[in-house]
Amino acid sequence: MGCALAYQLAKRGNSLRVMAEAVRWGKRGARINTISPGIIFTPLARDELTGPRGEGYRRMIELSPAGRGGTPDEVGTVGALLMGPDGAFITGSDFLMDGGVTASYFYGELAPSEPSSSTYRVASPTSTQMAKIMPTRPAP
Repeated sequence: MGCALAYQLAKRGNSLRVMAEAVRWGKRGARINTISPGIIFTPLARDELTGPRGEGYRRMIELSPAGRGGTPDEVGTVGALLMGPDGAFITGSDFLMDGGVTASYFYGELAPSEPSSSTYRVASPTSTQMAKIMPTRPAP
């Protein structure tokens, strides 16, 4: 299994886990959500942008709808919404905060023109496919 596919499956698995846990923990009055950030300008991201894969990361940012990376404060703002009273009706959700990079891979300039042995265009697997790979409920 390629790295791109493994990454996509892990991300989708996390989204399904959040939904399942929201149902379970909702019975106790809790809300369960997750934030999936893209490139957020932290010291680690700055190192990545100047490292061996930096050109690819910079291209992703430039071709995304937002045209920039995010800030830790922006992620914190979404976290505050989810944890505060204004987010009281939000549960079981995964908030993708990537400036539109993922959308660009499917509908924009980042979409591969032709699949090759080193390029994968992977759609998120369906719930049925994920159920075969990863159970959404904890084992008893």
